[in-house]
Amino acid sequence: MSHVGVSRADVESQFMRLLSGETSREEVDRWVAAQLARDVTVTDAAVRTAIERLHGVDLRHGACLPYLHSEEPALVDIRPAMRAVPSTDGSPGQLAAWSSSDDELTEALWRKFSETAKALFSVLIDNPGTKFNGDELGRLLDLPAGKQSVAGVLGWPGRHCQAAGRPWLWAWDYAEGENARYWMTDEVADLFRPARARWGGRPQEERLSP
Repeated sequence: MSHVGVSRADVESQFMRLLSGETSREEVDRWVAAQLARDVTVTDAAVRTAIERLHGVDLRHGACLPYLHSEEPALVDIRPAMRAVPSTDGSPGQLAAWSSSDDELTEALWRKFSETAKALFSVLIDNPGTKFNGDELGRLLDLPAGKQSVAGVLGWPGRHCQAAGRPWLWAWDYAEGENARYWMTDEVADLFRPARARWGGRPQEERLSP
């Protein structure tokens, strides 16, 4: 079996939506089952492996008992594992780190982002190293569905970054007992700040002022 038409970005998106609370384990498992039902030739072993690891994510020890796969890090660590596998279908495998020579690339990417994505990234650019959970970003940006909206906003920027052979411009983790948290490193914030100045996207203090 293969997952032609399903990219690494698609699989990562399912992880992100699950960990952020945008979707349920049951919904992710149904998505996985639909991919596994397709009878075509394998094209990307990393995609297949990741999908198979997600299969059964909704299983419990018993009725009304905890999930079998209840340790969130076990779900998160599939992303770097996937990226370390060379691609066989032309999609990025190991992604190159952001560097000071990426000025043209950062401008090209910034121009592709939606206005909402630019606003979200402006918060991170103006506060490098500060971790915001989805609810906090939702309140700052007046997003109707809070953390669920944040996960949706980040979907296409993630695909654009991967298509350019770079990791996501934001970092994120999943602290114990909390929702996903997002931030930007000083280095990446410095890279994208000129692109924002040239192509639009208001700094946080301007957007929040009366």
